Amino acid sequence: MNVYYLLVCLLIMTVFVRLINKGDSSSVSFYTCLSFLISVSLYVLDYKFFGTDLSFSTVKLIIESIVVLALGELLITKLLCNKSVNTKKMDYYSCIKVYKSEIKSNMLIVITMVIAIAKFMMLYVYARSIGFSGNPLMITEFMRGHMIRGEYGFPPIIVNLSYFVDSVTFYYLYLFFYQALFFNKYEKKLLIVLIAFIISSFASTGRSELISLVFFVISCFLHLSYNRKKQNTSRNQLKVKRYFYLSIAAIVALFFVFGNLRRGGGASFVDMIVKYYSSSLLGLDVFLNRDIPKNEVWGGMVFSNLYRFVDLFFGTQLYEPVGTNPFGSFFWLNDKGVDYSNIYTGFAIPIYDFGISGMLITRFFIGVFFGMLQKNRKYNRININHSIYIVMVCILMGCPLKSPISDLYFMFLSIGTVRYLVFLFIIKKFIGVREIKLDSESTSNRN
Repeated sequence: MNVYYLLVCLLIMTVFVRLINKGDSSSVSFYTCLSFLISVSLYVLDYKFFGTDLSFSTVKLIIESIVVLALGELLITKLLCNKSVNTKKMDYYSCIKVYKSEIKSNMLIVITMVIAIAKFMMLYVYARSIGFSGNPLMITEFMRGHMIRGEYGFPPIIVNLSYFVDSVTFYYLYLFFYQALFFNKYEKKLLIVLIAFIISSFASTGRSELISLVFFVISCFLHLSYNRKKQNTSRNQLKVKRYFYLSIAAIVALFFVFGNLRRGGGASFVDMIVKYYSSSLLGLDVFLNRDIPKNEVWGGMVFSNLYRFVDLFFGTQLYEPVGTNPFGSFFWLNDKGVDYSNIYTGFAIPIYDFGISGMLITRFFIGVFFGMLQKNRKYNRININHSIYIVMVCILMGCPLKSPISDLYFMFLSIGTVRYLVFLFIIKKFIGVREIKLDSESTSNRN
């Protein structure tokens, strides 16, 4: 079957890409290969849930896309290495210690909790005003449809504060793993912000925030672990890995709970995970084997934020809203009856905007962009904002990890990325984070 052929190809490509990168997992092509490998593996393991094979055109498109992406990354990587005058890898992690104000750090934890609770209470009060009288935990099932249809939305200040909660969570998680891995310091109180993040995500009625958190934790941990391994000092790696696996397990469990609360229960854990992360493969297959729709506005969805910006400042009418998913839902018959989804992988939107050839071109330039990010991370002088740079890279690395379920690469052009960047600078400044270079003697004593 074609899906088995795809599985074998992805396994070979994942191993090959990792070998090319000399064990460094922080590569956009590796993340993309790994993400699709997991998606296809789940499809194969629960094949009866879908009950149909993938067409050869779908298999071919996925492989071509990843190959083009890897070529773009490899090209820019080789060019930057050849042009670098001083390519000595900066050993940031072995000589930089982070200091911060404990009082202000604790204050920020309290602030995030207040914001998250206020967000949930706003949703709860509105739900009560339109007839909700059940358990507060069931509010997502009641409000999800209202939010999708645009009947209710949080005011702009709450939306911005939600980004602030996310930014604090990402930055504190980075600080936790960084200090645990490199200085054997476990600031467990930094993990309290996860509670605020979960409450905020619950109030949003969706699960994409939880998925983003999972991918950030994976990206951050892989990045830091690789640099830790390069120093050959792994005495506390096992303990940190426990925190990593427990974090992933807890977030995935919450993902399942949120999903069942939203649907009123009934779905098994395996079916929910498989449907969320693998049904997109079948969606892409359906998308490619029918008359592929074409966006009348070139890049109307990929560049929607750019079009809106131009319309706002120049009074033009370039942007025509078509919703987040112009393709609707698709249905399939399995051993449990009829099921449906509206996820088409990250390839459907750029194909809708540019066609298949145009989509492949975008993958090449995405590879170039991420290749530059990674090289700047490895071969760059230490600066006081290095931690912000790493956190932003880990946030953006969620894009390739989410490739099987959505195309988020256009978030580079979104106001959300700007919000993250601004809030990270504010957070770092507020809690007084200082990245101090240690002398060689203290560094050697620590190791």
